[in-house]
Amino acid sequence: MAGDRARALAVAACAALVGVAVTRAQVRPSLPVLVIDGRESIALSGRAPQGLDVDLETGLVYVSNNGSYVAACKGTGQGVDRSMSIVDPATLRETARIDNMGGPVWPLVDVARNVVYSANSGGKSLTVHERGTGRLLATIPLGGRPHQAGFDPQQRLIIVSNSNDESQTHVALVDADTRTLVGHLPVSPLPHGVSVDADRHRAYVSSVGDGTNTVVDLREGTVVETIQQTTSDHPNANMNAFSRTLRRLFISDTPRITVVDVDTGVRAGAISFGSPAWGMQVDEASGLLYAALPDQNAIGVADAVTLDALALIRVDDCPFAVRLDTVRRTGFSTGMNGNRLTMFPLARVEAALGR
Repeated sequence: MAGDRARALAVAACAALVGVAVTRAQVRPSLPVLVIDGRESIALSGRAPQGLDVDLETGLVYVSNNGSYVAACKGTGQGVDRSMSIVDPATLRETARIDNMGGPVWPLVDVARNVVYSANSGGKSLTVHERGTGRLLATIPLGGRPHQAGFDPQQRLIIVSNSNDESQTHVALVDADTRTLVGHLPVSPLPHGVSVDADRHRAYVSSVGDGTNTVVDLREGTVVETIQQTTSDHPNANMNAFSRTLRRLFISDTPRITVVDVDTGVRAGAISFGSPAWGMQVDEASGLLYAALPDQNAIGVADAVTLDALALIRVDDCPFAVRLDTVRRTGFSTGMNGNRLTMFPLARVEAALGR
């Protein structure tokens, strides 16, 4: 019975996130669509790419090919992929596709240990791969449905949003040095997004089930507080992004992005692109937030300080996530419908916005 209730909750919550129609109360703002010279589209051999991460040392991009599509991607069907793509943006090609556990969702690059972690929802595990080659080095069983991972280098601790059991109300803590599971912590139902404040050794976990954002102290391995800043009419919290400079947490709260000052817990405001946002990242250098908008086949760009939605960037169909190469000043997004990786120069975006 507990498993049935958990599955029903998961289906209902995910439907709320990805199947929201745009109503009069959710009118999309009229935003300019930027024409970005130098935008490129790279073909991937995997199916339904979702999360991605950038190796800031080598410039390589790692992409999780999940096989399942969000509801905004119509007519594509469902299935399971179990691979990770490695892309070299310098040559505009996929250099390798590595077999992985079922349903990989997000990769995470660890330059210091020369590895890439992959959170695998279908495989109930966190796999460890060699940077550059993707060679499998270790498989860490976690149970549940691992979704996204965050890392605190000083604490040598990886935090993974997953479920541990059919209640789907846990995150996993993994020792990066020993590659072993340290334990599980209880959080709100269906944890998805994870961001880490490495300066203060805290992790922020957003839960789809009730919109709660759980704060975890990574030094003590304990839950210290919760932030309930999503709205009653749209109580979901899917992905999130943390700004180290602004000390703000950006929470995808269908259909808007709720913004919270993490030091006070006070809601700073909201950003609206008129449709649900998925993977996001703040560019600390420019003060711009980039958010994947699968319903609009676009990346939304907003001012992370004033919280004004500024513009859209057209990308490959049904973007799931955004990651920025802050060294080479390049943005990337995964296009689920066409199995593509879009790349665009951040300098051109800033110039188009007059920044």
